[in-house]
Amino acid sequence: MHYRIYHALRIFVYVAQSMNLSEAARSLNITKGALSYQIKQLEQQLGFAVFLRQKGGISLTKKGAELFYSMSHLFEQAEHHIERLTGPQNAFLTVGMTTYFASRWLTPRLMTFTSAYPNARLRIQPTMSVVDLGRENIDLAIQWGDGNWEGVIVEPLFLCPAFATAGKKTTEKIKKFGLKERLSHTALLHDFDQSQSWEKWMSKADLPISMQSSSLVIPDPNVRVEAVVNDQGIALNDALVNPEIDRGALFQISDIRLEEYGYFLTYLPNAAETSAFNEFRAWLFEEAASPYP
Repeated sequence: MHYRIYHALRIFVYVAQSMNLSEAARSLNITKGALSYQIKQLEQQLGFAVFLRQKGGISLTKKGAELFYSMSHLFEQAEHHIERLTGPQNAFLTVGMTTYFASRWLTPRLMTFTSAYPNARLRIQPTMSVVDLGRENIDLAIQWGDGNWEGVIVEPLFLCPAFATAGKKTTEKIKKFGLKERLSHTALLHDFDQSQSWEKWMSKADLPISMQSSSLVIPDPNVRVEAVVNDQGIALNDALVNPEIDRGALFQISDIRLEEYGYFLTYLPNAAETSAFNEFRAWLFEEAASPYP
């Protein structure tokens, strides 16, 4: 990318983040006129406007919004790579996990890590059920499943078996008519399109998967839990939903469990094992020795 357009794009992203020309000019230590000139030059080279100039300020055009979304991600990835190349000991360790795991397991414990390792720099990156470590620039991910992922190093953190759950009204119907009968009237909630979890559970329960009435993919575990609580279907969950079970919002509807399921550390074979990587990995295993409160 030509330096001038790169520089103009960087300025564009900065302005788009603040949506204030005066504030952006002060932060960049240039005049407002020079900043406006850079934006106009960029628009001429691109052949379209990125901002709408209005009496009350500026706003992104439709193409400008698309450009901002793509370029902000590209610059963030570039900065992440530069951090790793120029200062691996001081770079952020990017750890991927679902907000479900972060809020229910990690954050209540995280203070012990930051106290023990004050120089470690962590960046917690929210993920969904399927994680592409290379594409998402994640150094280390914590994933739930059976541990069968290809192309990555997999280390078991702690077992957390999967069991079938339902909301109050759905559970009452299951108790009245039986699970086998209700399957033809109840949606199965999945975490991603190719998930085989329900097939494994149905096989273990000696129930044909063809009995399901419908299926719904909800990648976000927190949203999936709420959908079950609201009787939108049944889902496989783990012991981290015990708060909902304890307060009677969620119910385990069968003793059948996928015992091999749990939380696993995953990282690429060429992952940079910085001090932060090794410290956080070791701390996770210490905490996982007592995974539940």
